[in-house]
Amino acid sequence: VAHATAYAIDLCDAGSQHVERFMRSAGMATRGSVVELRVGGLRPSSGPSGQHYSAQVRCVAECGCESAPSMPGWSRNPGL
Repeated sequence: VAHATAYAIDLCDAGSQHVERFMRSAGMATRGSVVELRVGGLRPSSGPSGQHYSAQVRCVAECGCESAPSMPGWSRNPGL
């Protein structure tokens, strides 16, 4: 998003109500370009299907205003 100065990522363990927020600064993106956001340190569970996470992203403007959240996205199975 061309006007975003940062992105807020709300990350949640599947089946949990606990949400952790990560902030990432927005680089010099041109309108219509794809932005890759990463959150490191995620740990798969010891179960056969691994841990799944959902994430919602918000754009943050220079004034600090946030957009509505994106639709939830889900991590893929770490074992695949």
